[in-house]
Amino acid sequence: MKKETLNAFLQGESLICKDVNVSKEYFNFEHGTQSFISNGKNKQFKAYVFDIRDCKVEK
Repeated sequence: MKKETLNAFLQGESLICKDVNVSKEYFNFEHGTQSFISNGKNKQFKAYVFDIRDCKVEK
């Protein structure tokens, strides 16, 4: 399941993590912590970190 979610993210699909839309445009994936971390491009998401287990592919 996690691999499917990560692959979708890496291919440019949006994810839903705790009601927040997570995309490559504004987030990076950190392999060590298995989480999506804001890349700073959008101040609204500045301190956001989402565990991959909290995310699903947007349908």
